[in-house]
Amino acid sequence: MPNLADFTATVAQNRGTIEMVARRSPDGDELRGGLVAHMSLYGHVERDRVAYFSCIVADRYRRTVQSFESVYLFLVHAMSTLNLRKVYFEFPEFNLEQFSSAVSRGLLTIEVVLRAHTYYGGDYHDHLVCAIYRENAVAYVKRIRGHFDWPDLD
Repeated sequence: MPNLADFTATVAQNRGTIEMVARRSPDGDELRGGLVAHMSLYGHVERDRVAYFSCIVADRYRRTVQSFESVYLFLVHAMSTLNLRKVYFEFPEFNLEQFSSAVSRGLLTIEVVLRAHTYYGGDYHDHLVCAIYRENAVAYVKRIRGHFDWPDLD
């Protein structure tokens, strides 16, 4: 997992990038304030209606409703604003656990596995290219609609 400085430097190299920084305001909760996630949408291909997504989530917000909601709202905004039909996520296979819930619910689809592609920690690891399809996002939101006050995507 890159640190925030490396992530920001990589994002800055991409033209046409849409970024969002999600912060939580202090409200007496045990998770008080601070950065939740820094998200970026890059590599937008208008003709194909696709783009790439990258994100770094603060350690204390990993696998929380706050991080999920931040990512979802960012993707809804990007898909709606740019009329995207698909958003790609790329990450080393050892990070799959962070996305396992989205994969098991059909929200995120593993499209490509690049074998022994990413060097990290003294070894090569598989690299996954995943996608969230607009229709899967719409269907998922309709299933859980009563739990969150989120905008519609369709």
